[in-house]
Amino acid sequence: MPAPIKLQLAMQGGGAKIVALMAAVRAVQDLESAGVIKITRVAGTSAGAIVACMFAAGIDMNSARKQLESIFRDGFGQHFPPAGPLKLYQLSRGKRLWDTQPIRKALTEIFKTCGKVDFGQLRIPATVVASDLTTSARMDYSKGDIVSALLHSCALPFCFRVWNSKGNDNPVIVDGGICENLPAEVLQDEADRWGQVVGLSFMPQASPEPPASLLDFSRALLDTAINNSMTRAKLRLGLSRVHEIQTDLNTFDFDRALKLSDAACADIQRSAEGWFKDFVQNTEAAREGQREQLVRADAWKTQSIALIESSRRHLPGAAQRQPSYLRTVCFHRHGRMPGR
Repeated sequence: MPAPIKLQLAMQGGGAKIVALMAAVRAVQDLESAGVIKITRVAGTSAGAIVACMFAAGIDMNSARKQLESIFRDGFGQHFPPAGPLKLYQLSRGKRLWDTQPIRKALTEIFKTCGKVDFGQLRIPATVVASDLTTSARMDYSKGDIVSALLHSCALPFCFRVWNSKGNDNPVIVDGGICENLPAEVLQDEADRWGQVVGLSFMPQASPEPPASLLDFSRALLDTAINNSMTRAKLRLGLSRVHEIQTDLNTFDFDRALKLSDAACADIQRSAEGWFKDFVQNTEAAREGQREQLVRADAWKTQSIALIESSRRHLPGAAQRQPSYLRTVCFHRHGRMPGR
């Protein structure tokens, strides 16, 4: 059986689309178990960062999805009410729309259950991407507490972070999608060592309606910035290296995400499995083509040397009149100049 293809995996953020992302990553886990691929490093932004760290921790995606659904059904959604006039007034006074504590509690429970709370405990390296407002640059986390890094990566401005956030909620560190929503670039520094970089993303969605409120307008601004950074990342990586998950969920569709059926998740999983199998097949075909080129080149060299030898044997005395490059070939092959 051939050795598994080494790959690095970058995962896009997407809020409630995390459920669809988990289904796709389940296909990756199955292909790893079958020895088809080997994921060596992962990176993710926002929801993609959560799934990336779960994968690096060895958490089964089907189990994690059920656990998330259970957490949501146990009243988790009540912590994120619609942003009505009161919420918007509070936002204008510097109070974020939603509290991050319920998310911290849920993530801590998930990672404590598997005994992986620090990046150093993960089975493969993982990088979590956030955005730093003071430097206007990407910030990468690959050491320390996993949950704290994930909260930074998921910190949508206004929703979870505002300019005067206190405590663990650093006001200058916000959602990584603003800088890089598909963090493939994080993994491209040592592709020869770690393997090719591939990405898990989502098919683009057009906004069904123009923004009709301050909150809608803010969301549209964020979505535009995030989607454009993601498009650039896809083009840099190469569209043939990105699997786009098909789902009609949007970033804040948590209620609908909870109702995503097992059949729908199975379809997403099958689609991802097919894409990865095709990618592996194409990679192996390309490698075989390169090997054939090397064999042909080696055969050409051997034939050229044989022709030179034949010319030397059948043309006595001609060696001295041969061009210098032919005499050099004979010297390297026999350790002496021809005719001596």
